[in-house]
Amino acid sequence: MVKAILRLVPGNVDPRHFELLLSGTTIRTPALIEALRDHLVNGLTASSALIKHDVKMNQFWRRLEVIREEDKRAQELSSFYRKG
Repeated sequence: MVKAILRLVPGNVDPRHFELLLSGTTIRTPALIEALRDHLVNGLTASSALIKHDVKMNQFWRRLEVIREEDKRAQELSSFYRKG
């Protein structure tokens, strides 16, 4: 069994990393973006971010999965670029 590695740990995502991941998606709703930012960058719990930004739970979790997929895609693409 392959164990998934959670790279986007809430509260540990760099703001620039978040912005770059977001730019590769179609997420444009300001309240949703701020809820995701508060959760991933600022470390607010998902439930607190939902309440703070008046976002529906299903929308939040679907968009969070979009961000996670974009992160996986970026990680896979990075293997084609040389470091240094």
